[in-house]
Amino acid sequence: MSKEHHGILWIAEAAPSVPAPDALRDEGVDVELAAQASPALIPGRGCIVFDHPFSETAEVAECSLRNPDVPIVVLEKAENSALHAQYLRAGASVVLFDPLEPDVVAATVRALRRFRRTVGGSPLQAMAESCRDLLDAAPCFLTVQDRDLRIVASNARFREAFGPGLGRFCHEAYKGLKDPCEDCPILKTFETGVSHQVETVVTTRAGEEMNVLVWTSPIRDDSGRVTHVMEMATDITRLRKLQDHVTSLGMMLGSMSHGVKGLLMSLDAGIYKVDSGLARGDDGRLREGWGLVKGRIGHIRKMVLDILYYSKPRPLEPRMVDVREFLEELVLTAEPRAREQRVELALDVVRDCGEFEVDRHALFSALLNFLDNAVDACRMAERDGEGRVVVKAERADRIVTISIADNGIGMDQATIDKMFSLFFSSKGVHGTGIGMYVADYIIGAHNGDIEVVSAPNRGTTCIIDLPAVFDGNPPGGDSDLPGDGLE
Repeated sequence: MSKEHHGILWIAEAAPSVPAPDALRDEGVDVELAAQASPALIPGRGCIVFDHPFSETAEVAECSLRNPDVPIVVLEKAENSALHAQYLRAGASVVLFDPLEPDVVAATVRALRRFRRTVGGSPLQAMAESCRDLLDAAPCFLTVQDRDLRIVASNARFREAFGPGLGRFCHEAYKGLKDPCEDCPILKTFETGVSHQVETVVTTRAGEEMNVLVWTSPIRDDSGRVTHVMEMATDITRLRKLQDHVTSLGMMLGSMSHGVKGLLMSLDAGIYKVDSGLARGDDGRLREGWGLVKGRIGHIRKMVLDILYYSKPRPLEPRMVDVREFLEELVLTAEPRAREQRVELALDVVRDCGEFEVDRHALFSALLNFLDNAVDACRMAERDGEGRVVVKAERADRIVTISIADNGIGMDQATIDKMFSLFFSSKGVHGTGIGMYVADYIIGAHNGDIEVVSAPNRGTTCIIDLPAVFDGNPPGGDSDLPGDGLE
């Protein structure tokens, strides 16, 4: 073997408390002195000695985890008896008490090194390494915790998501809390000696919230006493999103059922008028029936499009788009319906608005929902004269602001607070409660903001701020459109 596989690392804050290193050197053993534990993080040592550890058990636990097949000796004062068992639980092979003779230390180190050479390369060591690799490859977060709820071991997946855990409290590592969680399954397992399960939300070191399903399992000593608890936390965030999505779709279909029934009945009435107008040669009745049919088909079309936008995920595809041309097309698309409702549409774009980077199709659909709502608000208002909707755009630095103002019925604060909620509609059977939710989602995916200014019988102004250059995913989320990436 190479020299590094025989060498002893002696870690002492000051000079060694006993002259054992010199005695071992006299026997031809390579002994390296270090003031800190960092060299111990290099695997392959023949033995590691902690001479009165400065940081108590944390260094020992870290060293044991990274060097599981290397014997560890701890030298500690006899009066610090409370620490002796903790060192052993943290991974020490043996704890020697002061005062002691140098030959006792040297003999203990020699015995442990002989044991390592005997076991090293054996099936026992291979099995231990295989188990460690298996735990690191497990598709869940694994930790082992003592009765103080301190983490004494963890797998690679946990360390990647939550950082080094050794010596930290589990509630600190998972949730950043100072006190144990309510209904803690680990404490219950220590009390009852059986496994417990709980579902909770944790936060990774990157700040991402995650739904996890936690299972605990007791670890017992030879006498049957529970000394530690293994905790297995499985990420079920995607499952919860899928469950919430399916639930929302069920709610959506239930809330729409009466609206669809009303639409179909109204469509039947329109078809009846068309048929009777044709049979009687009554052009007036024919036009009235056909107008009713067209209106209901248009409503059904919008309802289906809203459902598709909500139910199917679609990533944003941002492109540079001319602001004026984009809004001119938007107003042109909304104009026929506005004309039918006797509502005037106006466009006011500042010349130097230039371009902005957006998903043209998605943003067009979102702003069309705002325009449709504005037209409906004007139609429902009781006043003299025509309704009027003004679409205005201006640019300040790197922000493009689009406002849509109407002189319709307006809204109170309670309605404003709920207008972007899923399935909320102030239009009764004429609304699905999906369109504005999707519009808000699309604006948010563009890192945009929406401000709504309104009052009953005073009209409404929706102010939408969008970055001129798309700057990636929104904080705390992604830029996928509704569906949360679920197929």
